[in-house]
Amino acid sequence: MKKKTKTAKASKKAKAKSKKAVPDVPVSNTGWKVLTALWKQGPCKASEIEKSLGHKIGWSRSVVRSFLSRLIKYGLVRRYDDEKIARFEAVYDRDTLFFREIEALLEKCDADFGELAAVYLANKRLSAKTAKSLKNHLAKHKPKK
Repeated sequence: MKKKTKTAKASKKAKAKSKKAVPDVPVSNTGWKVLTALWKQGPCKASEIEKSLGHKIGWSRSVVRSFLSRLIKYGLVRRYDDEKIARFEAVYDRDTLFFREIEALLEKCDADFGELAAVYLANKRLSAKTAKSLKNHLAKHKPKK
């Protein structure tokens, strides 16, 4: 019988939690960079995040740890020890947080998604790939009656 590692157990818990309500907390641009690194790398050490982001934007390990601590406090990142090494992982998946951000923007602007999309499309030209992807997504979703 195959024994589950702590990393596999932690990832399973994170996926289960992503189905729960997301805390309504602000995420800064820097917080999004840390979360994006965690989504790309999966559970990892702070030094791995520092290596992936630090050289691009000049972050020290203390800055990375500071942002990780803030995201943990907000309930968006989880820390666990894997063989006495601290590892971090995003609690919620990328789409869940994207949806939360879009909903907050719509509420703040007192708008609906159609208005948001119309303004975006009026000001930004889509690539052929993005237009095709959008068309496919729209085809999958039937309008409410």
